[in-house]
Amino acid sequence: MKLQTIKQHRRRSRWSYGLFHENPVFVAGLGLPLAVMCTYSVTTAAAVSLMMACSLIPTVLLACLIGEHLPRLFRLPVYTLFSLLLVSACRTLILARIPAVLDSMGLYVPIIAVSSLTITLCQRYSLSVAKPGMALVDGIFYSLGFTIAMLLIACIREPIGNGTLGGQPINLPLRLPNIQFVFFGFILVGLLSAFFQAAHRVILGCLYRRENSTEAPRSPHR
Repeated sequence: MKLQTIKQHRRRSRWSYGLFHENPVFVAGLGLPLAVMCTYSVTTAAAVSLMMACSLIPTVLLACLIGEHLPRLFRLPVYTLFSLLLVSACRTLILARIPAVLDSMGLYVPIIAVSSLTITLCQRYSLSVAKPGMALVDGIFYSLGFTIAMLLIACIREPIGNGTLGGQPINLPLRLPNIQFVFFGFILVGLLSAFFQAAHRVILGCLYRRENSTEAPRSPHR
């Protein structure tokens, strides 16, 4: 495959980093505690994803705007405190609607504010060359990618483990209660990560075949 084709593919996929390509959970391995421990139900996964998006996007944008003006020693504490304020505000709104969900999550709510996903993106955009537009785009797409991963895992674990989907009973011929255990959550994340990696290789293979099929052989000059 031509190097130019690979560069064009990377430039196009750059705007969707975090969604499928470079998915934060399945590819980058970020936020794994939340992906394993908070995906036993679709409702819980959705609540965690909402709090992650409400804290991640503004915090990454803040890091891009003021990161270079802060001493390096104070950057992470500032980002963490700001993210924790956003998570607390979002938690209050969710608590008024579905209090049972947050009661079952316990200490995993504050973990959202100090997740590896938030810290990684904030560190990336604390540099002086970072652009606020790309910080906003990455914050949105990484939040969407995290949500896709959380809901996908939950849509597998809850029906098979509890026989419900979103708290509503469903009839499935297969029931495996052990799928709700932590160790199976890690196994499921590993299997889905392998699938995402294979899908990315398939996409690159399709680009390679298309490039080879469209490139006509050159005749020698006489």
